[in-house]
Amino acid sequence: MKKGLVSIITPVYNSEKFIKETYESIFNQTYYNWEWIVIDDNSFDKSLDIINDLSKIDSRIILVRNQENLKAAKSRNKGLNIAKGEYITFIDSDDLWDKFFLEKQLNKMKETEQNVIFSSYRRIDEEGKKSYGNYIVPFKVTINDLLKTNYMSCLTVIYKKNKFKELKFNEELSMHEDYVMWLQILKKEKELYTNQEVLATYRIRKNSVSSNKFDNLKYMFYIFLFIEKLGVLKTIYYIIFYIYFGLKKHNYENKRKLYEY
Repeated sequence: MKKGLVSIITPVYNSEKFIKETYESIFNQTYYNWEWIVIDDNSFDKSLDIINDLSKIDSRIILVRNQENLKAAKSRNKGLNIAKGEYITFIDSDDLWDKFFLEKQLNKMKETEQNVIFSSYRRIDEEGKKSYGNYIVPFKVTINDLLKTNYMSCLTVIYKKNKFKELKFNEELSMHEDYVMWLQILKKEKELYTNQEVLATYRIRKNSVSSNKFDNLKYMFYIFLFIEKLGVLKTIYYIIFYIYFGLKKHNYENKRKLYEY
């Protein structure tokens, strides 16, 4: 494990439209000691060619290609297995970091003497033309808070590899596998102080896996009841909060869209 090295893990599937911009946001970081592990999940567009060309001019890029489509959880786990960094972080193939993202996150982690940090982020539409506002995380989060709603975006989480190297993404899930990972982290850490500064940009795509609200709800039931084993009453209790925070977020986004039109 290399001192101070940050391993950045990105699963890629047909992201030719966005992947170069994502790379540029990594390349422009003021903290330069990183490796970018890109897992191409058997794309059939030009994603692989673009990443391959980038890897020829930037030796910090490690490209792995899946021979079949394995989905995000298995692809991220592949990245975790080969990561050499002291720190682990993730960025999806259509999202962006501000240039101070790594520097400020690592400084905040040291300042709070924590093993994990995550931050606030802004939200844009697929084309990057409309804003859906900033998602500001609370000052502090406990596991009870996280069970009510997922404050931890995969886009902004950084953690120390040696503290959580046994943790992996649940490969049985095709959505919310990151949420289950964060719950495991909070069971160990008890509470986390966050970085409330907006340091990244999350792209909301029309046909994303997480865009189907009914499927989201089914997965949350399954996670609470069968993975977290909360029992029926606690599952219902936390599902109510999940719906409440989801509606609150949805209503805010609709108001923002109406205002912009």
